[in-house]
Amino acid sequence: EAEMPVPQELQQAFREKAEIVRSLYRRRLSIPHSSLTQTWSAYQQWEARSTVVAGLSEDDLTKHLNSAKALYVKGQAMVSSRLSWELKLETASASIDMSLPSSWTKPQEWKEYALWESKQSDSDPSRVINTFERGVLRFPLSDDLWSSFVSWMDQTFSRGASVPLVVNVTRRAIRNCPWNSQLWCMSLRTIEAQIKEKKDPEVEAKVLSEFEAQRSLALQTTNGFRLSADYIAILRCSLEFSFRLWREHPVPLSADLKAKKNLN
Repeated sequence: EAEMPVPQELQQAFREKAEIVRSLYRRRLSIPHSSLTQTWSAYQQWEARSTVVAGLSEDDLTKHLNSAKALYVKGQAMVSSRLSWELKLETASASIDMSLPSSWTKPQEWKEYALWESKQSDSDPSRVINTFERGVLRFPLSDDLWSSFVSWMDQTFSRGASVPLVVNVTRRAIRNCPWNSQLWCMSLRTIEAQIKEKKDPEVEAKVLSEFEAQRSLALQTTNGFRLSADYIAILRCSLEFSFRLWREHPVPLSADLKAKKNLN
C-alpha cells in the first residue's frame, strides 16, 4: 500500500525539527559511552525514516549517515581506549571489601584514571570532571582524591568566568574532608583568585570578608587538625595572601610610623 505524500509545508517544518534531533544524535555519538553501538543503530533507523518524511533524496541520506559514522568510529576508538579503566574500576567496585587494607587503594585508581584522561590528545575537560565526580561520589572522604580534583580544576579553570567552578569544588572538598589543611589552603587561594578576576572594589570587599570568614573557620579546632603544622599552614597561607594584597594595594604610612622610620 502506497504511503500518503506529505504536504510540502509540513516537510519544511519537519526538516527544521529533524535538524535539531540530528544534532542531538551527533552530539551523543561524539561522546564515548557504553551504549554507543545502540545509539548508532537507533540513529540509522531514525535517519532512514526522517529522510522519507522530509522528502529528502538518497544522496542526502548517505551524506548524513557518512558524517555521523565518522563520529561513531571516533567515539568507538575512544570507548576502546577507556574500556580497560572502566572494567578495572567496575571489577574493583563489585569486589570491594572495606575490611581489607587493599580497598583503600581504590581512590588512587580513580585519581589515576582522571589524570590519564586529562593527558589524552582528545581530552575534554567535561570528561575529566565527570571522572573525578564519579570518584568522589564513590569515595567522598578521600582527601587525596579531592586534592587532585581541586588541583586540576585550579590549573584548568583558574582564570576568567570559570573561577566560580573551582570555588564550588573546593567548598565541597573541605566540607567532606575538613581535617585536611591543604584543602583549606586551596580554598583560600581560590577565593583570592576572585579578586584578581573581578577587579571591582565592591567585589573585593565581599571577597575579603569571605576570605576572613573562611580563614577563621579553618582555624577552629573542631576541624580536627592533628598537627600544629596544619594550623601553621593555614596562617602562612593567610599571611601570604595579605602580603600579595598589600603589594598590589600598598597602604600609606601613618604620621607616627613615618616619624619612627625617620628616627631609625
